[in-house]
Amino acid sequence: MASVGAWEVDLDEMQPFWSSVVYDIHELPQGEQPNLEEAINFYDEGESRDTIIKEFNQAVETGKPFDVTLRFTGAKGTKKWVRSICSPEMEDGKVHRIYGVFQDVTLQKEKTEQLRLLSEVLKKQKSQLESFNQIVSHNLRSPVSNLPILLDFIEESDSEEDRKELMTNMRSIANSMRQMLDELVDVAKLSNSDSVKAKSLSLKKMVKQ
Repeated sequence: MASVGAWEVDLDEMQPFWSSVVYDIHELPQGEQPNLEEAINFYDEGESRDTIIKEFNQAVETGKPFDVTLRFTGAKGTKKWVRSICSPEMEDGKVHRIYGVFQDVTLQKEKTEQLRLLSEVLKKQKSQLESFNQIVSHNLRSPVSNLPILLDFIEESDSEEDRKELMTNMRSIANSMRQMLDELVDVAKLSNSDSVKAKSLSLKKMVKQ
């Protein structure tokens, strides 16, 4: 279960107030309350910080609620994903209170990413198996099935010229088979390559979490 806390901002002083869980997520001692600018700076610089600033300003100015999941770094340097939900409270057409929920969703995001990587691996394996099946069922089966026929012709032929021609055909088939076997080896190598790297996943463990 992800840790969830509550927060509120005094719009007169633009000062945030946090529950104990929010302090824990920020990795700050209880009561060591940062001001609004300092609180916003916990969001990673760039898209995450820009997003929370934009959403907060819109909430204050227009009463628009928000629900965002952004990158965040705790006071001890821990990289996290956090979800911030805001519910502005209106009175006489104006926002007079901003409050919401703050949640550490790092585990959920990691699970989602692991599942995405697993999906990529499975898609890649499926494509490789389809290629393998095509080579075996179509390209390889045809020349193999022709070999007994050629051998019968060689045994039955009385013409040395015909035998030479049949042997030439057999060599051609053998070369084609060797090329196709090389392709099968390449497919096998691809299936064991590190082109798509994913952590070992335990679905049972993920469900328990």
